[in-house]
Amino acid sequence: MDSLFNIGEKCICIHNSIRYNATISSINTKGITHFYKVHFAGFNKRTDIAVEVGKENGILEKGTIDNTNDCGASSQDPVARQDSKTRKRNADTLKNENATITNNEQVYAGTMATTGSKKSALSVENNKQMTMIDTNCEESIAKKIRVEEGRENQGETYDRSLVSAVSSDLPDSLNLFLPLSLIEIYTKDYDMLNEKRGVCVQSKSSIYDKKYDLIERIDHVLNMTVCDLKNKKSECDMKAIKSHYNNLKDFIKEFFEYFEVIAWRVLLNKEELEFCHQKLLEFCTENRVKKPEFIDTIDYEYYGNQGFRVASHFNMIILVRMLVIFPYVQKDFPFSGRSKKIYKSGMLRLIQSLDLAAHSVQMWASYAPAKTSENPSWIPEKYVQGAEELKDLEIFEKNRLWKDENGQPIDIQTLSVFTS
Repeated sequence: MDSLFNIGEKCICIHNSIRYNATISSINTKGITHFYKVHFAGFNKRTDIAVEVGKENGILEKGTIDNTNDCGASSQDPVARQDSKTRKRNADTLKNENATITNNEQVYAGTMATTGSKKSALSVENNKQMTMIDTNCEESIAKKIRVEEGRENQGETYDRSLVSAVSSDLPDSLNLFLPLSLIEIYTKDYDMLNEKRGVCVQSKSSIYDKKYDLIERIDHVLNMTVCDLKNKKSECDMKAIKSHYNNLKDFIKEFFEYFEVIAWRVLLNKEELEFCHQKLLEFCTENRVKKPEFIDTIDYEYYGNQGFRVASHFNMIILVRMLVIFPYVQKDFPFSGRSKKIYKSGMLRLIQSLDLAAHSVQMWASYAPAKTSENPSWIPEKYVQGAEELKDLEIFEKNRLWKDENGQPIDIQTLSVFTS
């Protein structure tokens, strides 16, 4: 049976009685059954939201909602408000669901509807989790992040002499492995860090033959740490640690997906871009997607919607480089508005969760070299300005670049930037 929809086709997805503009991002055919991956347009255009629509609700329709623009934002306020609030309210519901949309009218699908156009029925498999880092993220990062500027951290203290300490929402007495040990792991395994080139990719290294799987590495070190603390801490503490880092893993995976385009525009050097371009061409061939003519004319958002993820090839590099570039960001950063706010919030969240704070940002910034003919660094020169200041922690704290709406410096320790 031929598929009712094509990759890239716009359609309407009805989930929990709410109609969304959506785009078909991938199709998997098994026998006579077609499984569709649906990208919800609107609240986060670059994020594929994996949604299971079940026996009792969920329909895939031809066409689009009339009163919406290309972004999925309604021209009528009531519809827009309902759409946004519903997505926030259903964030937990969507988290562990995987899009499984079938046009088989007999298996778990009820009956097919025909209201002007063919509709696909959707089936549900609850509690099915996506575990691979290179899969589409499960919910919009915007649902998770909320900056509460001016909110105090309820008397919590932070010892900047500790590079490897836990986040502030865990007991202060627990000293864990992140981030220094994590850096050392990658330094020993892949020779990514050194004083001359910092976190730049070594031209002679075989990084393309290796899989940079940050999530598995965090799991590995976390398990070792839990074993070491097993006889020292209560079972309750162990559960808290595991819960915290499970949330952290989900967040990092989602952060990569949302800011996929940063890798293309800012974070990758010429050699890496050429490698990703070849990977993109292979992806287009395998998935029958139109190939870009030139590397300079790639539509990052389009290919992201089709399922291509450059971050899956360079996730550790991208994570470290995002942390390094964070203090240097000025008004000419290639994002603005909501995206810039979410990036700022996300970086603060990462710094809190990994417990980097100013000390570790300073440490990584010291690895960031200026761009010279001998050392073609991936960091543009305009972002390196001020790197010397970061070597002095007090100056860094005084001249922090991020400011709130009133022009006051934002203190990392007094922000709550992550709400579930």
